[in-house]
Amino acid sequence: MSDKEQKEMLLKFVVEFDKRFTAIEEEIVELKTKLEEMGSQGAANPEEWDKLNRNLKDVSESLVRANKHQGQLEKRVEVVKNDSSSGLVVSVAIFTILFIISLFIRA
Repeated sequence: MSDKEQKEMLLKFVVEFDKRFTAIEEEIVELKTKLEEMGSQGAANPEEWDKLNRNLKDVSESLVRANKHQGQLEKRVEVVKNDSSSGLVVSVAIFTILFIISLFIRA
């Protein structure tokens, strides 16, 4: 698989991950709003209150895992960028050396 294909795959993955991450953040905001509404109503239904608290906890844990995963992805992207840059430099250096050698052989 070429560097370009790897970069494209990684970019698609990061974009998809970002969409999911954004959806989780929006869900957390919605749950917090519902919790605040129920709190102001005096939590007339304790079962629903407990359910919302569990959902909020689950989504918060998901967000923490997503943050960790995003950090790992950012590190991978940086490694791929560095590797592709160093590969290009090595390729240019080898091409230059071969070009100089061919000039000497022709002379």
